[in-house]
Amino acid sequence: MFASLNAHSSVVELLLQNGAEIDLCNKNGSTALMKASHGGHCSVVELLLQNGAKIDLCENDGFNSLMLASQNGHSSVVELLLQNGAKIDLCDNDGFNSLMLASQNGHSSVVELLLQNGAKIDSCNKNGSTALMLASVDGHSSVVELLLQNGAKIDLCDNDVSTALMLASHYGHSSVVELLLQNGAKIDSCDKNGSTSLMLASINGHSSVVELLLKNGASIDLCYNNGFTSLMLASHDGHSSVVQLLLQNGAEIDSCDKNGSTSLMLASINGHSSVVELLLQNGAKIDLCNKDGSSSLMLASFKGHSSVVQLLLQNGAKIDLCNNDGSSSLMLASFKGHSSVVQLLLQNSAKIDLCNNNGLTSLMLASLNGHSSVVQLLLQNGAKIDLCNNDGSSSLMLASFKGHSSVVQLLLQNSAKIDLCNNDGLTSLMFASRYGHSSVVELLLQNDANIDLCTKNGITPLTIALICRHPSVVIILLKNGATFNRFYINV
Repeated sequence: MFASLNAHSSVVELLLQNGAEIDLCNKNGSTALMKASHGGHCSVVELLLQNGAKIDLCENDGFNSLMLASQNGHSSVVELLLQNGAKIDLCDNDGFNSLMLASQNGHSSVVELLLQNGAKIDSCNKNGSTALMLASVDGHSSVVELLLQNGAKIDLCDNDVSTALMLASHYGHSSVVELLLQNGAKIDSCDKNGSTSLMLASINGHSSVVELLLKNGASIDLCYNNGFTSLMLASHDGHSSVVQLLLQNGAEIDSCDKNGSTSLMLASINGHSSVVELLLQNGAKIDLCNKDGSSSLMLASFKGHSSVVQLLLQNGAKIDLCNNDGSSSLMLASFKGHSSVVQLLLQNSAKIDLCNNNGLTSLMLASLNGHSSVVQLLLQNGAKIDLCNNDGSSSLMLASFKGHSSVVQLLLQNSAKIDLCNNDGLTSLMFASRYGHSSVVELLLQNDANIDLCTKNGITPLTIALICRHPSVVIILLKNGATFNRFYINV
């Protein structure tokens, strides 16, 4: 085997003369003939065949000598094997035959030889792929041309219902796409997801393929199973050159997917400002909302895409629209801590104290999530500090509940009322005590929080800390003069 692998024909000849077993296999099932075929060593292959090597033996993965030679483009070895009766259409464990392997790897001379010797042109592997599909997916135009000239069926589908045209479009092989179209490939066939060739080229940003497909009459506004059109897919992935082409060819700009999202929304949520600009220049409706009630501005604000937010505001987006939860763009940006977006929205007169369906304002949402830079911005712009949500909780309570000491400090510096109670009679100090936030407890006490304030049931911060087993908080409260109360109740 080693002599065969390394093309040492004189050594091979000597070994054979001395009785070497010609068809012995290694642990992978490879024989000397397979090794020589894989390496393209013609003289060794010829010697082995003359000495009776079995031509169609297979490795453990099902590869035989002809497949190995075909895969590696060794046309002279392929010719020798065929002349010596190699079976042309045997398949490996994955269903690949010699023609598929040669086609996949772009070996046109081998493909030609196999076809001349009667290889079945439309055989499929286990994925349902034919030689034509495999050549198309890798952009081997000379092989595609050969296969088509020899009668390959152009519109066969693999297990995903993808055709050769879809595969070539997906991978951006414009020369192959052109060949397939010239030979009558169906342009608007759909795969199992409902995607057409145009959609696949659009989502992957292959503008030259998109242009070809449009010139050949591809339907521009077909939708795949989720309701996405080619324009939506290109917008979602930020392919501005494809978006421009589709718009120039009359794509419907305000079509919606099954969630009610338009191309503008998809470009906005993903921060593709160049696509957003293009869509706006072409008349996209700026304030349409999806099924959640979210507009493009809300989606861009939520994701923190300040350049998109700025573009939308410059083009007149309504700043205070609210989604189905009652959240505005400012609330969404505040909730996520996007200070640059918050600043932009405030500069453009966003209403600062609007509440969502739960009564939460932008300041409450920023405080709840510990976004101190946003809290500072909102306070500087006049946010009402002591507003309460539907549960009666203020920004200070929410920050205390979550243990955000930097936000608590900011709110206290801006005169937040320290002893407000929510609907259950709980104060900020009680919240901090309940969840064991020692640093917040200390801050509140330093700012004169009422240490012995009780709920209607007589529960104090100390009672809460004891029941919830926060010894560090208990120590702080006792050191600060908390009155011990034996009245225990579940909190």
